[in-house]
Amino acid sequence: MSLQDKIQSHPSFTKTRLNSLYSNFERLKHLNPEGYEANLKAWEQLLLKFLRSGDFANVLSIPSTSPSLMQALSIPIYGSPQCLGLVLTELVKRDSLVPLSYYLVEDQSYSRIINNKFALTDYISAKKWISWTLKQIGIQGEFRATTTSSSSSLDGGLVPENYLNWDYTCEIGDRIGGLLYKKRPGNYSNRLYDGIEFQEYIQKLTKMSFTSIDYEIILKYLSRDVGLIAVKIDDEGEICIKLHDSLAKNNVTTLTISEDDMGIIKIKRQIQRLDQRNKNFEEKIEDLNDRIKKLIIPNKINDKSFKERAKYLLQTRKMFSDSYSKSSASLDQLTQILLRLDDASSNIDVFSSLACSSEILKTLNEKINQDEIDEVMMNLEENMQTTNEISDSLSNTLNTYESDSEVEIELAKLTSEYEHSVKPNVETKTSKNEELLTTLKNMHIDGSQHTIEDRTANKDEEKKMEKLYTS
Repeated sequence: MSLQDKIQSHPSFTKTRLNSLYSNFERLKHLNPEGYEANLKAWEQLLLKFLRSGDFANVLSIPSTSPSLMQALSIPIYGSPQCLGLVLTELVKRDSLVPLSYYLVEDQSYSRIINNKFALTDYISAKKWISWTLKQIGIQGEFRATTTSSSSSLDGGLVPENYLNWDYTCEIGDRIGGLLYKKRPGNYSNRLYDGIEFQEYIQKLTKMSFTSIDYEIILKYLSRDVGLIAVKIDDEGEICIKLHDSLAKNNVTTLTISEDDMGIIKIKRQIQRLDQRNKNFEEKIEDLNDRIKKLIIPNKINDKSFKERAKYLLQTRKMFSDSYSKSSASLDQLTQILLRLDDASSNIDVFSSLACSSEILKTLNEKINQDEIDEVMMNLEENMQTTNEISDSLSNTLNTYESDSEVEIELAKLTSEYEHSVKPNVETKTSKNEELLTTLKNMHIDGSQHTIEDRTANKDEEKKMEKLYTS
């Protein structure tokens, strides 16, 4: 479905409203405020829906140009939206959209700006006091040029800018933070990245393709707004990134990248380069082997040109093989160094834990006096002995029977009652057995008067009766 089809299928962009939405409705702000607000709301819903569904070039922002947003939203007959610049300006003033140029240069967490929270440093900032005063008299937005200026250019187009939605940025940023926490590394070196490596890592985690603009937003959100990472540019102009050890949102402790951290990142970067170089050597050596095999033809082995070409290929292969061996040795050496650095970092953590545990044990042991322990144990033993004496006394006074004779009389009484209850059942069973025996004898006496079939039946009956009798 094309973008034009999606626009026309949006519930707020019906045929009856398209003419108003694509016209210059700025005059409605005073003539018909409700219609003006309805048009702004419709455009806001449409732009945010396209942003979340990935219909723009960037994942996290709406580009006004490159490609042209006005052309992308154009519809045949109605043309380009004439008030798109006004729409963007109003949405920025209402904090629905944030200009990327402002978001990147802000020096404090943007969540505090959105929520209008004052930091301690804000009380000595003239800029913040002016901004707060403007808000009190009804002027919305921060005291900044980027938000008060129009999004429209002088020629009627749009000012080059990218606009992000704060809620959607938080949603994607928190999702990335959660994945980083779930896959948090154990080794110290695995918490350090260069810019390209980290971008590839988060794209692998999220399975999303981020542009360079998206990547800028993600780095700024994770570092400044939630404190999950620290970002620094080294002397080579490369981005260095360090993950927080806890990876918890809004960390209290400030995360910094030291010179040692940047040195480890350089080692990792060099390892990646050597690894890629070795792969290239392997491909070239494999290609030379194939060419040498194809060159060897039995009837041309003694040909002079064959020998020259074969000699050249063999020399070239040897050159690449020597370089490959040296590069592999350097790669192994750097890998071992990185492992030793991780071991050293782990040793520091273990030593710190042991030192902390020692101090805790010392503090706890100081709370106990050895002399008091002996006194407590003596008192405890005395009290336990007293408790046993009291228990013995109570058990003697609560004895139910005065002598064994009473127990014997009680037992005889219970035995007699049991025998009387069982005897009638035995007599009843004996009476029934005698009746069955009598019936069985009569059947034997009268058996001569029956036919062969009757005798057979009687025998079966006898067996049943015997079985019943024996049971």
